[in-house]
Parts: sequence; C-alpha cells; structure tokens
Amino acid sequence: MTAAKQQLKHREAEVRNGFRVKGDPNVIDAELEKIRAKSVSGDAEAEDIVKIASNPKNPLHEEFVWDDSVAGHQFRLQQARYLVRAIEVIYETVPMGRAQKVKLVRVPAYSNLRPKGPSEGRGYTRTVEIVDDPQLRQQLLAEAYRDIERFKLKYAILEEFGDLMDAMNRTLNRLKKKVKGQKKRKQ
Repeated sequence: MTAAKQQLKHREAEVRNGFRVKGDPNVIDAELEKIRAKSVSGDAEAEDIVKIASNPKNPLHEEFVWDDSVAGHQFRLQQARYLVRAIEVIYETVPMGRAQKVKLVRVPAYSNLRPKGPSEGRGYTRTVEIVDDPQLRQQLLAEAYRDIERFKLKYAILEEFGDLMDAMNRTLNRLKKKVKGQKKRKQ
C-alpha cells in the first residue's frame, strides 16, 4: 500500500518538541486550518495568519507580540540569528595516513547549543570548537539525535524513505547508548 492510499484520521494536536505556545494546540490547529481552508492558495500563509490574529478576539491573538517597539527588537534578534545561520565554512580534512584522501567538509560556521545552566543565555559557538570539546560534542550529538527523531516524525508517512528510516533507526540505536550514557554521568 502506498502512502497516498493510506486513510488518516486526525486525532489531536500537540506542541512539537522545542516549541512553546500559550494557547491550546487543538484550538490553534483548528484556527490555522480555518485560515488554510479560506486561502486562495490552499495554504496557511503567514500574512493571512497575522492579519486574522490581529483581532484581539481571535484565539491566535495571544501568540503574537503586538507592541511594535518590542516586536521590532524581536525581529532584529531574528535577523541576527538568520545572519549567523547563513554562514558556513568549508574545511579540508588533513590526511593522517597514506590511504586517506583530502576531503572537503562543509559545516555551519557556528552552532547554537542549549545553555548548560538555567541562568546562561543561548549563544553561538564555532562548530569546530564544539567538535573538539568533549562536553560540547556530546551536546551536539544529543541535538543531532533529537533532529533525526524530528525528521523521522515529519516524514514517517512517506514510505519512499523506508530504507533511510531503517538506516536512521540503526544509527539512533547506536547513538542512544552514547547520548543516554552521558546524561546519566552528569546527574
């Protein structure tokens, strides 16, 4: 059976890992669906969402910052984050033996890891520094683990990715021991 032929029945909405909303996810989902259904394109577009949410009686209203002095600053912070994420660096691997070949590796110049403590802000660290530091590397592995889980969740319905999902599951099972083992040692 192909994914297109599967019968899917909507059960409930939940907030994705790593996201926060103020309202009930089921109410938000229903409101977004209303916006999508009324849209000429058939998509829920950001412009339409903001326009409809600007009504204080709309359930999406509380999800937005309506004070322009605050929202303007938040937008510039978003631009700064975008700027940092926009840059990647190409590294050349240095062969350690005769059999190894020079390889080019393209990575984000900076990575944004979760803060180590509740009082610390979330900032950007050079990716190569993260890879060289055992604790930060472990954090990056844990984040990669979560990202792969999110990817699997998003595309699980597409059977065309079956082989990839199997490979990801094998890799996650190997990583799970490393990631979980580090969490236990920290406690």
